[in-house]
Amino acid sequence: LWEAPLILLGMVWLLRSALDVRIKVFIFLWLLSAPLPAAITTQAPHAMRSFTFLPVWQILGAIGFTTLWKNSSKPVRITLGLIIVVSLAYFSKQYYTVFPTTQSDSFQYALTKAIPLALAKKEEYESIVFSNTNNLYQSYMFFLFYSRYDPATYQQEGGTYSGGFAEPHTIGKFEFRPIIWEKEQKNRKTLFIGNINDFPVIAPNVVLFHLDGTPAVAIVGS
Repeated sequence: LWEAPLILLGMVWLLRSALDVRIKVFIFLWLLSAPLPAAITTQAPHAMRSFTFLPVWQILGAIGFTTLWKNSSKPVRITLGLIIVVSLAYFSKQYYTVFPTTQSDSFQYALTKAIPLALAKKEEYESIVFSNTNNLYQSYMFFLFYSRYDPATYQQEGGTYSGGFAEPHTIGKFEFRPIIWEKEQKNRKTLFIGNINDFPVIAPNVVLFHLDGTPAVAIVGS
């Protein structure tokens, strides 16, 4: 929050400065155009798609900070320094402690724990089915990453359909698709890894939790 007034100060200084007009136009065009690519994509608003936006705010904030610092008395500088220290301490707690716990579902923490379990048991089953909905909606991507699947082999096998992370995928004995328990074949050795509500009539063998203690992923062997 302490950066917000500095950004406004940076804007004012930039407009009033004697800098080359091309520099001013470049920065403000960047400011106006950076949100456009993210605005026309799916799942907007999306924090990670605003990364190209960040440098312009940082430039403006730095301009505001240096302007204020050069034209301030010692008490103002000390006050500003204390505000920054407190802000960084608060940010560190939020980033390293609070955020991972409250947002572990967004980063599919439980799925990252399910994949090593599936890989360890792959020789025991004829097929392994991952759900690709809800808590496991990008399961095949996580599988490729955490299993260190060879990219060249993956491309030779057909790769990924463009924009198709919600489509069914098959990689060897691993299937990635919705699990509809009432319709699943249970007469072969299959390991199912799905959302808790994918198995309404059976107790799972293993339940994996998000960091906040919420049950997220269930593993059932047949």
